Amino acid sequence: MRENMVTRDRMKRAWDYFGWGLYAFAGLGIDALVLMVLQQIYGKSFGEWETFEYCIHWSIVCLGWGCVVWLLKRAADRKYGENLLRQKEKFTRNGFLMSAALVIILVTAETMLWDGFKPVREFVRLGAVKFGFQYVYYFLEVLLVLLIVVFGQRCGECLTGKKRIPWGGIMLAFTWGLVHCLTKGMATGIEAFLTSFCYGTIYLGVNRNIPWSYALLAVAFLL
Repeated sequence: MRENMVTRDRMKRAWDYFGWGLYAFAGLGIDALVLMVLQQIYGKSFGEWETFEYCIHWSIVCLGWGCVVWLLKRAADRKYGENLLRQKEKFTRNGFLMSAALVIILVTAETMLWDGFKPVREFVRLGAVKFGFQYVYYFLEVLLVLLIVVFGQRCGECLTGKKRIPWGGIMLAFTWGLVHCLTKGMATGIEAFLTSFCYGTIYLGVNRNIPWSYALLAVAFLL
């Protein structure tokens, strides 16, 4: 009887984590929704907007993403006492070095794809104002990506008991990564798929330490 209760509790937790991971992924869709609405209001496509129109878009999206992060953190903290964004588990030097190596690989690959250092290229292309707004937008996007990894990892661990498999990266690949396949082409989709697994592995490498996970993912994502 006790074993059945423990199994049911693990299943319930797993589905809660899976649902919260999907909510985090759905939160990313706020970007597309705001884009469609503003294109109708402005009466022109995204590529034709003025600087202040881009900034309005990024500001609204960031506000929406911030609300999603707060609501998901509040739900997890209230239901399971997660203290979700403050977990500071210790990690090994080898684990950190593995995560750092993956970040370096990802930044190197991105630099090659951009034919130059991504932030510099974007600064030149966007200008100071748009660059600043877009990078605040990126910081919020990384936070939602991290939440998908966190909830996906906990879901997989609850279902299987196996803690060394990057379940969070798998969930990210089949949500955020798959959407890139459908919206930005197969090449970009494959890159996002592989990047998702790397993000999940980086998270495990620093032993699920949230501040370090966020810092490393932000470096990999922004650079």
